[in-house]
Amino acid sequence: MSDAPGADEIVVALAVTTSGRPHARVGDQRLNVE
Repeated sequence: MSDAPGADEIVVALAVTTSGRPHARVGDQRLNVE
């Protein structure tokens, strides 16, 4: 890729939201352990 970071560069990704999960099935924190 022509825009890929170089060997001496660091990529920082940031996500900001003002609400909860977009769908109830996304990001479920419960474990299905029986």
